[in-house]
Amino acid sequence: MRASGSAIQLLVTGVIGLGVGPTLTGILSDRLAASVFSGGDYAKQCAGPAQALQQACAHAASEGLTDALTISLSVYLLAALVYLIATRFTAPR
Repeated sequence: MRASGSAIQLLVTGVIGLGVGPTLTGILSDRLAASVFSGGDYAKQCAGPAQALQQACAHAASEGLTDALTISLSVYLLAALVYLIATRFTAPR
């Protein structure tokens, strides 16, 4: 029973962590970059090789990625808190 539970937990962690995590981080990064960008529509203005907006696009993209990774890493803090709370409800052996 313990091996099956461990296998299921590793499967779910792998699917969510490696499949969904990077996708959600990328979507979040694009959304945050669009909110930082002040030159109009981020997706249209920064899609091509526009020299005039290149610096503004790079700044918005770096700020968006920094914020998205910070938010993504905060999930680990939430997981640590949940594990800490769970230890209070387990019986000592």
